[in-house]
Amino acid sequence: MTELCQATVADPPRWAAGLGPRPDGQRAALRWEELLGYAAAYRETYGVTSTDPAHPLGEPPEGHNLRAHAWHRILDRWGPEVEASREPGSIDANDPLRREFGEPLMASLSEPDHLADLRTEESLSRTVHRREQLVRTLIDQAAREALAAHAPDALGAPAEESLLLTLRAAVREGWQPHRLLPQLNDLDGAHDPAALLAWRLHRHLDGREPPAPTAEPTAGQVERWKDLIHAQRPTEDVGGAEWDIVWRHAAAATSAGLDTDRALSGTTRALHTRTELNPREVAQHLVDHLAEQRSAGIGHHPALSWMSTPPPAIDTANLDELDHAIRGRLTELREATTADPPHWATKLGTRPDDPRTAHQWDDLLTRTAAYRETYDVRTNHPDLPLGPQPHGDTARAQSWHTLNREWRTAMNTEDHHRTHQQRLNTLRDNVTDTRDHHRDDRIDHREHLTDDEHTRRQAEEEHHDAHSSRTGGLGYGS
Repeated sequence: MTELCQATVADPPRWAAGLGPRPDGQRAALRWEELLGYAAAYRETYGVTSTDPAHPLGEPPEGHNLRAHAWHRILDRWGPEVEASREPGSIDANDPLRREFGEPLMASLSEPDHLADLRTEESLSRTVHRREQLVRTLIDQAAREALAAHAPDALGAPAEESLLLTLRAAVREGWQPHRLLPQLNDLDGAHDPAALLAWRLHRHLDGREPPAPTAEPTAGQVERWKDLIHAQRPTEDVGGAEWDIVWRHAAAATSAGLDTDRALSGTTRALHTRTELNPREVAQHLVDHLAEQRSAGIGHHPALSWMSTPPPAIDTANLDELDHAIRGRLTELREATTADPPHWATKLGTRPDDPRTAHQWDDLLTRTAAYRETYDVRTNHPDLPLGPQPHGDTARAQSWHTLNREWRTAMNTEDHHRTHQQRLNTLRDNVTDTRDHHRDDRIDHREHLTDDEHTRRQAEEEHHDAHSSRTGGLGYGS
């Protein structure tokens, strides 16, 4: 799908003339490329050979199957990309921002992206979009394969698209179609097997947590894990089919980047008092060990939190090139934003001196720059580093709230530091003033005591002189 899209975008064929030239605007260009890719995939899937621009997808298919649905959906969007104009009297979503922050902020919405001048890797708005499309394609492919194996009657049914949407949502929550469908695939006699299966899926998934994932291990992996158990229990028989459940959980954990060897060794030690190991008990202890690793943040994670994580048992080799490009662009953004923080980052304050805090500062600034580039946020106002709040419960909205909380914490920390320093300065000044005041009081007190002593002594001397004058000329024995 990715190769097909890249080829048609690089050299649009004759049948795509009705779509018009590739737009200059970033978002419009992405929609143009996406639609062209879907059309090319449709033509290749159903063997359309016509090059007539008036019929880019060939003749309309009959019935209400998936092909007909795709044909209509693509052609409904077919045509040159036109910028939507604002009708007189209509409400602009940015009007509340204008009222709150004024025109200077709104003028900053159209400011150029200065970080683009330093770009060598492809923009995140393109690479992340392409990656999400590829992940979606892989998930849909896995869902169709599971349906073909466990519920073939649902394929081609009127509600097939709705069923695929349900399965896609289930996969993103951690469910695996090849384990889920066999429990619900009794569809005999159903007028619309896809609708019945979708309804059953909704009921089954409601309020339930997905089980720990599994995957098919390689022969080399199984032999390694057997050796790990034999290292602690040399005589344990781990060759039976009942041990497959352990190896499947271990295989899924390995593909997710967890430390399976450590978890399996820890499980074996924890069960050292057992005379004989029960594979199901081993599997449960292994799942618990792996869950602790996940909680600790161990394992593979997408470079950006708003990107999808492919489920286990799905070949992700096609994602490697895109992931590499995304990480390369993140490195560029980190270097550019930390060396010269943009105006929208003003309220984050200066880079801290403490290495740990400085790393957190760098990370928040980089992820914010990545979010802005991914979703083409152009606000340059320091009060809106992430742009307006997105609607709904999408990955973008969740990331906005997460980053917004981190920004508030960071700004409050910076404000708290300044306030704390001001309080320290005030306290120091107060202590200094109080000390000086007390010193002056002591000096005044000492001077006051000295004056009193001098007065007292002078009075005593005057009293003594007066007494001597009254007794002058009198003698004894006269």
